[in-house]
Amino acid sequence: MAYAYITVTLIKGTGALSIVGTDFDTRLRQQTEAVSAAVDHFADRTFQPYDGTRFYSGDGGTLLQVDDIVSVGTLAEDDQMDGTFDVVWGANDYLTQPYNADPTSEWGRPITSLQVSPKSNGTQDAFLSGAKRYRLSGTFGYVSILRDAG
Repeated sequence: MAYAYITVTLIKGTGALSIVGTDFDTRLRQQTEAVSAAVDHFADRTFQPYDGTRFYSGDGGTLLQVDDIVSVGTLAEDDQMDGTFDVVWGANDYLTQPYNADPTSEWGRPITSLQVSPKSNGTQDAFLSGAKRYRLSGTFGYVSILRDAG
């Protein structure tokens, strides 16, 4: 389903368009969705938070670049390259970066990478090299904070 960064009610509520009633609501909604998609395309990211699962390739190093993510659910590894993500990393096995991202606060930023933790209590000391080695689930995008603008 499409989304928009502004509501039709908010647009009509400003009075700038002098629109009353619901005759133009469908067209206004389509326009707000198109403009929101253009913003995402221009920025090369989405700001709309969504729950999902993404796959990443490792490079043998200690850093895994990920899409903007607000909260990490599960990080799983395909250690045999057989399409089975049977090694689940614990929360102590990695650190989120940037360290001061604070993705759930109003002025925070999303997490953009995971780093192998020196305090890992598992066998994880690097992100294994290879295509589609990691499955990451969580809330991607940016945090959604609604405030009264009045």
